[in-house]
Amino acid sequence: MDIEQEYKLLLSLEIPKEPKRKKTWLEITKQPHYENVISNLYQFYLDNEEEHDLKDLFLTTFLEVIEERTGKKLEFSDYSVNTEISTNNNGRIDILIEENDASKAIIIENKIYHNLNNDLEDYWQSTLASPNNKAGIVLSLNKVGINNSNFFNLTHSEFMNRLKKNLGYYIEECDDRHSIFLKDFITNLSNLNNSHRNMETIKFYFKYQNKIDQLVVLKDKATEHFISEIQKAISMLDTEFVSKKGKNTFNFRAPNCENIMFWIERYNDPGDVSFCIGLFTVNQNKKLLQNIFNNKEIETICKEKGVTIEFEEDKKIIYLAWKEYDPSPDNYVDLSNYLTNTINEDWKELTKKIDKKYEAQQCI
Repeated sequence: MDIEQEYKLLLSLEIPKEPKRKKTWLEITKQPHYENVISNLYQFYLDNEEEHDLKDLFLTTFLEVIEERTGKKLEFSDYSVNTEISTNNNGRIDILIEENDASKAIIIENKIYHNLNNDLEDYWQSTLASPNNKAGIVLSLNKVGINNSNFFNLTHSEFMNRLKKNLGYYIEECDDRHSIFLKDFITNLSNLNNSHRNMETIKFYFKYQNKIDQLVVLKDKATEHFISEIQKAISMLDTEFVSKKGKNTFNFRAPNCENIMFWIERYNDPGDVSFCIGLFTVNQNKKLLQNIFNNKEIETICKEKGVTIEFEEDKKIIYLAWKEYDPSPDNYVDLSNYLTNTINEDWKELTKKIDKKYEAQQCI
């Protein structure tokens, strides 16, 4: 099998797609995975006297899961929720829900990215409630093994799925602001979970790593060729290079023109090999330029050549007109000649007339 056939075979494979993710407020603040931040949010929602107006939604959901997993039917009436509670052996319980008389308790070890190496027995013995009146939960992103029978594993996604089923009338009592906050919190946990589980793209890469890396090198060489051909075309047009932005945008002076410059931008979208050529000026009179482009002769040339007139200002730069091109692979091989011929055919007459009219207007 020759190299082209190998590449075609690879490119014919369906590449796994990453699901689109919406950024959450915690992601924006760079705190989406901090365990203490997540614990504080659970504490806020577990407190039925807080301003979220969701009452005992979170507590009820935990109690339902506890009954299903352990058979214990716990009830809380006068309780508090605290985080980072010190234990007998100087450990810390992430979240503790406890009746104020210490007769009942739910001990929650919150895990995001850290391994479970906590002394769960110490946590269990550090609460005064009898074994039948308390429960231990390891709340984690993914399933984890637990070496203490007093604790069971519950993933954040399992809890949130159960919570969403319970929302019902609770959400009706919740004001819009806190409804948005809750949705954002649930989305944040979902994003954290998906970052662990959506690994198909990673598997795909390592399965075909050699060929993919070869294609990346090939892409880099094609980009170098594009840059080289642009520079060559500028020399062939006998004009002046002005500036370059990244690897895809080049600015140069229009041949034999004092006031008009070209920009060429290669689109960087996957599968798009087209590029755009346009005109711009720097530190020039916008009103004067608009008068020139309103001229019938200029409008006619633009229409005949398929050039779009569109004024747009960006600080001192005024963009004037543009046209998209979709060259074939053969055109890309000899891009310098393609560009030279394209600019001479579509733009040479237009730029000369614009430049002359601009000079004439300035003299008035």
